[in-house]
Amino acid sequence: MAVVLGTMPVFTYAMAMALGIEQFAALRLAGILTGLSGMVLFVVPRANLPEPEMALWVIAGLGAPFLYSVANMVIAKLRPPGDESTALTAGMLGAANVLTAIVALSFGVFHVPGRPPSSAETVMICHMAISALGFLGLLELIRIAGPTFASQLTYILNLTGVVIGIASFDEQHSVWTNSIRCGCGRR
Repeated sequence: MAVVLGTMPVFTYAMAMALGIEQFAALRLAGILTGLSGMVLFVVPRANLPEPEMALWVIAGLGAPFLYSVANMVIAKLRPPGDESTALTAGMLGAANVLTAIVALSFGVFHVPGRPPSSAETVMICHMAISALGFLGLLELIRIAGPTFASQLTYILNLTGVVIGIASFDEQHSVWTNSIRCGCGRR
């Protein structure tokens, strides 16, 4: 999935052009297609997927970057003028917390962290802080540079996801991707 997210800039650029947020630029399109071609090298069935039938899961996984692109468009087009990113982030995460609490309470899985928090709870608290900073950064980046530029951050996720897969799960890749193994993981 980390690699499939590399399609997000393609979706975002197409949507941004359709909505008049971006104008066509050959150099920008070339950069996006270069990133996309790198992603394709990871997922072509004969190169890296254990079974060719898994290509259907890759196609299904395209829903995530498509919806992330829709979110970028909503942020770019519907952002109230003059509102601070900190206020928007707080409102967005506050609304998400309320909705999540309602769902958790309705399914009987609501959990209050202990005192002191367990290791898992501490990791979740750290994740919440990192996510808040990430959303704040995303809103600011879209405000300053636009949704297409911001969407290209997913290329960092591509590389990070592959390296973590190799190091943590001993994933094996084709000749196209073995060059990045650089001693990570077991052989």
